[in-house]
Amino acid sequence: MNNSNKLNKEVVDSKAGMPLNKTHIYTLIGFIIIAVFWVMPPIEPLTPMGMKVAGTFFAMIIWWSTVSTIWPSICGLLFIGLSGYAGNGAKGFTSVFTSAFGNNIVLLVMVAMVLFGAFTASGAPKYIARWILTRKILNGRPYVFMALVFAAAFFITGVTSAVATLILMWPITLRLMEGLDVNSDDQIWPYFFVGLFLVINFARSVFPYKGVMVAILGTYNELSGNADPIIFVQFMVFLTIMGFLFTSLYLLGLKFIIRPDVSKLRDVSVEKLAAGQELPPIGLPQKLYLAMIPIYIFMLMAPSVLPTSNPIVAFLETIGPLGVTVFWVVFFSIVHFQNRQLLEYKEVAAKHFNWGVFFMIPSSLYGSAALASDATGFKDLLIQILTPFLSGKSELLFIAILFTFAVFISSFANNAAIALLMMPIIFVFCEQFGIDPKSAAMVLSAIVFLAMLTPGASPQAAMTFGNKDIYKTKDILRIGFPVTVIALLLYIFIGYPLAKILFL
Repeated sequence: MNNSNKLNKEVVDSKAGMPLNKTHIYTLIGFIIIAVFWVMPPIEPLTPMGMKVAGTFFAMIIWWSTVSTIWPSICGLLFIGLSGYAGNGAKGFTSVFTSAFGNNIVLLVMVAMVLFGAFTASGAPKYIARWILTRKILNGRPYVFMALVFAAAFFITGVTSAVATLILMWPITLRLMEGLDVNSDDQIWPYFFVGLFLVINFARSVFPYKGVMVAILGTYNELSGNADPIIFVQFMVFLTIMGFLFTSLYLLGLKFIIRPDVSKLRDVSVEKLAAGQELPPIGLPQKLYLAMIPIYIFMLMAPSVLPTSNPIVAFLETIGPLGVTVFWVVFFSIVHFQNRQLLEYKEVAAKHFNWGVFFMIPSSLYGSAALASDATGFKDLLIQILTPFLSGKSELLFIAILFTFAVFISSFANNAAIALLMMPIIFVFCEQFGIDPKSAAMVLSAIVFLAMLTPGASPQAAMTFGNKDIYKTKDILRIGFPVTVIALLLYIFIGYPLAKILFL
């Protein structure tokens, strides 16, 4: 696989290298689940149609986590159409696909992947990394150095992808470590590189206008009937605050509790770092793409923070995130540099359009909504099964149980797939116990990405476990497990109350 394909492999298929026989086994398991759910008598209170939808959705979860994303997504919609959920006959079957792919979130992702793919292809992220890592404040300050490396990784992950950031940051940081004479035998090595991975993993959902985060947050909006939708800008603020707290706690824990030997990092200087960051002078394309990011964010935020009586703000509210993203795609397509468009749509789409994410989003949105609808009886079944375990608990304990379960199960299955499975569960029980589902759903959307203790958790986890030149499995588990527990507690005791304030 070439680097351009790797850069945008933000997909739910974290088992791309799985032997063919295992792929066939998991494929067969999914079809067996569908067959069993379609022929067995309904498990009350599930309806006959609910059994078919539930079996199909569970099969998609298994396939997304173990096999692929494209054909399972199409296959899932096929079986939901055959279940009669949208009506019988050709009209009902066709309605499933037209409704799924006609969702405005699907269109947003289609355009955003090209826009941010062009941002990555321009080379702008490399200039961000170089600028951050050549600030004089880090001279002779090991923990400031690590904080700036982590900050660069966090920001680049937010505007590109976790996989892209790993591919970009690994060679940069390895050159930095080589220049400082730090090697894998030094005590600080695993804490630095595992910490880098943890920050990247944490930041992958901070900019939710791209990738699977759109599907996860969009699923909540669909389940709520868009009556009280999650506003993506608020989600960005929440994740940025939590990311700052997480990174700060990690570095403070290193400095004052673990206290690894950082003597070699005391030689860090701007001159040494700059020597490993040779880049040509920044050009017009990179400058425009870098300027686009803050303006893009402002255009998204403006309708939420400024009065809509202003005609420009009113216009931005009218076009929404989809319109803002389309505007920038058109802008970069019109502007030319050296007789070339700054955004060659077909060229960028060929390298950076992620078909796995594109097909997963409509199938996950539609499948989750179908599963949680009154026609299936799935919500009643969840209440019947889980009420004995959750009833009588305080709100905080209730939230802690659900979040802990989500983190545990997503350590062994794909993060995004588990978030999609958990969303209707969160929604049902928050309503059942009189808890605002919005705050819980928002934290759930972020908390599943804490899980990274097996290669199956995410694509970047698979990449990290497989990179034996940098990471040892024992170091990932030794450092990652306690950090995951601490991050879980951070979300339960600080993140959830913060979400309730931000999402009133």
